[in-house]
Formats: sequence, structure tokens, C-alpha cells
Amino acid sequence: MKTMPSTIRISSRVLLLALLVALAPSSAAIAQSCCSGDDEGAQSSAPCSAHGALGLPDSPTGRMIHAFVDLTYTSGEDALQAFVEEHLAPASRKRNGDESLLQAFRQLRGDLAQGQVRSATKTSANSTQFVVASTGTGAVATLNFELEPDPPHRIDRLSAELGEAGEGGQACGAGGSAVAEDAGDPSIILPSLGDSLDPLIARFNADKDKLRFVALLSPTCGGCLRGARAIQDSILEAFPGTDISVNVVWLPMLGSDNEAAAKKSSQMYDDSRVHQYYDPDRSAGWAYTNDVFPDMSEKMQTALSTDHVLRREGGPRGKGAAWDIYMLYEPGIEWTDSVPAPTSWVMQTIPGYTLIWKNDFSKPPFRSELVDEIRVLMQEALNADVDLRAESR
Repeated sequence: MKTMPSTIRISSRVLLLALLVALAPSSAAIAQSCCSGDDEGAQSSAPCSAHGALGLPDSPTGRMIHAFVDLTYTSGEDALQAFVEEHLAPASRKRNGDESLLQAFRQLRGDLAQGQVRSATKTSANSTQFVVASTGTGAVATLNFELEPDPPHRIDRLSAELGEAGEGGQACGAGGSAVAEDAGDPSIILPSLGDSLDPLIARFNADKDKLRFVALLSPTCGGCLRGARAIQDSILEAFPGTDISVNVVWLPMLGSDNEAAAKKSSQMYDDSRVHQYYDPDRSAGWAYTNDVFPDMSEKMQTALSTDHVLRREGGPRGKGAAWDIYMLYEPGIEWTDSVPAPTSWVMQTIPGYTLIWKNDFSKPPFRSELVDEIRVLMQEALNADVDLRAESR
């Protein structure tokens, strides 16, 4: 998980950037929609929907929201640097320092990738509150911009709060509220790994003559949910006739994770080849760390250069329960006293964009998309299986 910079404070619900103080509208302020044609438009409940300027006024607040949403469609450091230089007030840059601002917007860009504006409301003459939903990670955030009172009306202060997840949940590493307090839909039953890993082990060994895929995922982490959808796209839909056993273990890695969230996320699958579990104590994650990846953290540290982006983000994840990892097993491997090592695997981390660790933590991660890497694992495994069967004839 990402370590947050000192300029960002997290409670169980609020992600607060310390460029940046939360904005309290004055008691005399009347909320006005910025979806009208100008800054002084009449109150409206119509959302400012879609990316870019659609529904946004050609005004300082509208243009600034447009610029921020545009940022969520970019990659690379140049775009971040240009945004800070063009849109952050000198007072904010002096108060916080460019490096802290870059780090804060780098995280926001990753959490709100490919954002769409859901609504925007004026809270005072120079302040606007707007809601952005990410089509890339599924995260939803409420942001407050306070602009300079005089032209060119750059951002002086900003706060961002990750609220309840919509379709896809929150981005990994971010705080947030629980999706639900109860046990979720009683009609959905996920075998629990709370007492032991026996349900997972039994299924794994029962399918030992098949290809098997194991994923350890948070049910509300935006990156993990992209990974869950990548399994759907790159395995279940890409190889509909392949006899494979897919095991998805939902673990509570974020404050928003619980059994109800796991049940909700489990509904994305409707395929008899998929078997899902809820692991309340992260037992499977710890078993993989201890038995298969005991030196993961040390190897990661060795693999990264001194100026690597993951070091700037606080370093790679420390030793803990493995998660956001996707593992493929060739037929014949059994799970006995300890967790068997996978034939191949990928793990993703998201410092504003996706980096992939593949098969060896002593090699640095590389830029790629998880949906592509999982498809490659499948293609490699199926080709190897064909070759082995040819040799046996």
C-alpha cells in the first residue's frame, strides 16, 4: 500500500491534502450550481456530468474543474508539473512546496483516473465543491477548490474527501468509510477462511488436473477491482472454453473492506469456473507471504533505484499479508503442508499509474496494464500445456 506524504493526513473517512485546508462555506453563502451558464447562475440540481467542459461554465471555477478532470486522463510527470505551474497560486506553492503538491496531485490523479464530474456547486464567491467519479478505479471523491480572488484565479486551497465507493470502490491505499455495516445480502454465501484455509485448499486440490488461478483482493480497493474485472476480461471472456478453476479471495485490507463489501464485489462474476471466499483475518494473504514470498519486501527494496517513483511515494509495501496479486498454477501442483509456489504471477502497485511486478521481486516493476499481463499469463500457460501434451504423444 502507498505511504502517504506528510502533506496528506488521513482519518477513517477524510483524505486531506495539506496544500490544503478544508473549506468551510460562510454562513451567508448560498449554494449555487456552476452548471448554469456563468458563475452567478441560478441554483440547479442538474449535475455537471461527463469529462471536460460538458455542462461546465466558461468561468474561472468551470475552467479549473475542467483542467483538473483533464489531469486525470494524463500520465507522466510532465503533465503534473505543468498543472502545478499553471494552476496553483504562488502562495500555495510557497506554503507547501512543489514536491508536496506534485505528490498530492499524483495520488489524486491515480485515485481518480479518467474522472467524470457528477456535480458542482458554488459554496462562496471563490469556492466550489464538486464530485468526481473515476471510470478507471471506481473511486468517488468530493473536492473543494478555493481560488485566488483576482485573475488569473488559480487554486489557493483544495481539499479532497473520498466518499463511499460507487461501482468500483476506492483506490488502494486511500482511507474511506465502510461500504456497509451489516453482513450484506444473506442470499450470497462466501465460504469463510476465518477458521482455516481448508475450503480454499480443498477446491485447489480437487482441481489439480486443471489450470488454476488464485487472486487475493480487497473488495473496495479501486486497483483490486480493476484486477477483478481483468480476470473477467482476460480469462473468463477471453478463454470461454478453457477448463480453469479461478479462486478469488476477498481480504479486508482497507477500512472500507468487510464481508458486505466482499459480497457486493463478488456479484461481478457469473461463471461456474469461479470460486470465491471471504478471508476476515487475511489468513491466505499471510500464508502466501510466509510460505511463498517471505523476502518480498527486501527484494523490492533492492530492485528499486534511489530515484524510483515508489521511493518518492514512500517506498514499496512493507512486509504484510500479500494482496492485489494474481497467480497461475499449472496442472498437477498440490497444496499440502505449505502454500505451493505459483507457476507465474503478477502483482500491481499504483503510484498514480499501474506498475507491474512479475515473477520476481528482485527485478524492478514496469509500466503495463493488468488486463494485458493476466492475458499473457494465460497465453503462456496454455501454450506450455499444448507443448507438454505434444511431447507426451
